Amino acid sequence: MIDTFEIVFDGGSLGNPGKGYGSFDITRNGKLFHRQIELQFGDAMTNNQAEYLSLIGALKSIVGNPDVDPENIAIIIRGDSKLVINQINGVWKVKHINMQPLWAEARGLLADVKDWKAIWHDRSNSVRKLGH
Repeated sequence: MIDTFEIVFDGGSLGNPGKGYGSFDITRNGKLFHRQIELQFGDAMTNNQAEYLSLIGALKSIVGNPDVDPENIAIIIRGDSKLVINQINGVWKVKHINMQPLWAEARGLLADVKDWKAIWHDRSNSVRKLGH
């Protein structure tokens, strides 16, 4: 049986660049699997970097878990960052040098996953799920 994980992630910065923060919520087959609210990423972070770091944290929580076999899971990623969603999906190029390693890390974490998709959603969905 394939387990389905759903990630809702969001990140931002107070100032841009500024103090980076992020959150994520993960369900496994519809039940809460892991949730992190108000992660802190540093003082010179852009909104886009914080978005990527939030997604990477969520992906690590799944594929780094010893009770999860990445080859037997599907991941649905939902976020309000058009940049991250479109770059992860290969629709937009990753031009900025500071974003390239973050994109590579996120895609690397997805490399062994049986199936995944990334879907953009309206900011109100992130706020409803994560509170910011």
